[in-house]
Amino acid sequence: MNKLKSIRLKFIVPIAILLLVSFAFIIVFTGWKVEEKTKADVLEQTKGIVKELEHSSQQFLQKYDESIQLLSESQQVKVYGQSINASAEAKSLAERDLQEIFNQYTRLYKDVLNVYFAAPNKQFKMVPATNLSNNYDPTSQSWFKLAVDNKKSAVWSEPYENASGTYVITVSKALYSGKNLIGVVGADINLTSLTNHINDLDIGYKGYPVIMAENGDAIVHPKEKGNNLTKQPLFKGAVSSEKDSGIAFDQGAEQLFIYERVNNTNWTVGAVFNEAELISVSQEIRNILLITALSILMIMIVVIYYLSAKISKPIEQLNQSVSEVAKGNLHTKVTIKGRDEVAQLGHSFNHMIDNMKNIITVVSQSAQNVRESITELNTMTQVSATSSERTVVEINEIAVESASSANKAKSAKEQSEGLSEIINAVSAKTEKMSTFALDADHANQQGAHHIHSLQQSNETSKQFIDSTEEVITELGTEIQQIEKIIHTITDISAQTNLLALNASIEAARAGTYGKGFSVVAHEVRKLAEQSNQAAQEIQEMIETILQGSHKAVNQIVQTKENFTEQTKAVKQANQIFESNSTLMNNMKELIDSLHLDMQQVAVRKDELLDLSSYMAALSQQTAVACEKVNNHTDEQLSAVQSVTIATEQLNGLNQELQQSIQRFHFQDEADQLVD
Repeated sequence: MNKLKSIRLKFIVPIAILLLVSFAFIIVFTGWKVEEKTKADVLEQTKGIVKELEHSSQQFLQKYDESIQLLSESQQVKVYGQSINASAEAKSLAERDLQEIFNQYTRLYKDVLNVYFAAPNKQFKMVPATNLSNNYDPTSQSWFKLAVDNKKSAVWSEPYENASGTYVITVSKALYSGKNLIGVVGADINLTSLTNHINDLDIGYKGYPVIMAENGDAIVHPKEKGNNLTKQPLFKGAVSSEKDSGIAFDQGAEQLFIYERVNNTNWTVGAVFNEAELISVSQEIRNILLITALSILMIMIVVIYYLSAKISKPIEQLNQSVSEVAKGNLHTKVTIKGRDEVAQLGHSFNHMIDNMKNIITVVSQSAQNVRESITELNTMTQVSATSSERTVVEINEIAVESASSANKAKSAKEQSEGLSEIINAVSAKTEKMSTFALDADHANQQGAHHIHSLQQSNETSKQFIDSTEEVITELGTEIQQIEKIIHTITDISAQTNLLALNASIEAARAGTYGKGFSVVAHEVRKLAEQSNQAAQEIQEMIETILQGSHKAVNQIVQTKENFTEQTKAVKQANQIFESNSTLMNNMKELIDSLHLDMQQVAVRKDELLDLSSYMAALSQQTAVACEKVNNHTDEQLSAVQSVTIATEQLNGLNQELQQSIQRFHFQDEADQLVD
């Protein structure tokens, strides 16, 4: 479960970090771009506002500039200026007309405090009338001098504060008649309406408008009105700049001053803003983006957590099933709905379990077959061992009988020699023939009895040899059956090895989850290879046994042929003894004809000696052959015992294979009960 949580964290954390980095990059980049764009837009907007301020100021001043131009061109003003040296009546009439037009002018332009006319001779006319000192010299005033210096257009004085504390500016225009100066007409304009209008404007971003005179005095300023602003870094550059517009910065105060120059007056009209206020919109947008990004990030983390849980749940189920398989339970199944890779993995896992069950079932059945074959092989080996032991016993008996036959043959030879001596003495002792005939008859009966015993012994030996031949033949047949079983075991081992190899491949495909089964498959494959090696060793032993069996059969066949010849000789000897018995029975009757028959007896005697020698030699050969057969039978018995040991080893390997298979629970309960 912790591993699955780790997988879930490995799935969530990188995506969350990626989303966080992405959102952070988007917020920073977007904030930076929005800040740049907002700053540019705000600057353009504030430039427009400043342009409007400049335009408002310009309109305000332009209105009075044009009005003073019109006033200077009016006939009444010109007549008054030219009537300075005229008669009193003309001068009075001109003064009345000037008074009237000045009154009209002041009524029309509410911000005009005073309108006046100054002649070069220092004559001065002002409406409304104001008490001035007698030594007041209008020609010495700046507005007069500026107007005289600038003949073509009206001029503006620097703003100043009058006695009532009101900011006033003077506009003046010189009048000429040809090249002669008639006078200067001027007006004092109250700037209160302009400053109030400018101050009342909402320029946004918590900024405030500023109007400075050419010398840097503040005409409009929320705190520094009337003070010179050139000492402040923010305004110093703007006043001294030769450009008509621009932006001045105060890095320490983080303020900027956007300004425009007003024509004619050289006023500096602008607005002061805090940079933080200008980019407050971008900061608000950044905050909104941050809140939105965090909200989306939380939502996406929840969604990702849900999706990861949905993905990890089948993986957890698959992990539990793999753990069950690792414990040996092959009854487990996973049920994962869908068509994605995890569902396909679940289907592949179920298919793998089915294949494993089939493989282990086949291996189990093969092991069962091997066990049955081993049991059958043990039985056959035991039968072969028993048969071999019986063969050894019978061959030993044959050897004993052969030795007895040799002794009897030797005794027969000795008796035959004694008979020869008797026959040689017959000629000299005919008078004792009757007595000796009785002894000879008795000896002949004993010889016949021994020959009959030898014949029976030969028959028994022949039966034993036939039985040994049958046993060895049956042993060869049984060994061939064992060889077939060994071939079957070899095939089963090869199939088991192939199935173990396929299981290893399937386990390798399963990765870490198939590692346990890979070890089992490797052990199965190892057991199969050991079974195959043991089967090959048994095969080699069987081939050795078969070769020994073939040699034993050949020796027995030769021995059988020798015994056939021996039997023939024994039969002949028996016939001779029967004839001799008849002869001895008739000896008394034929004693008279003994001498006639002695020659035949001598001949028969020599044949009997030769036959006795031959029987003795044949008996010795039979004993030697029985000893060889006994040796081969011992070798066969050792080989059968080796087969038994190899079978026991194979049985142990099969039990280990069965124990390995029993680790897996792949049969249903009903099948297990049947088993």
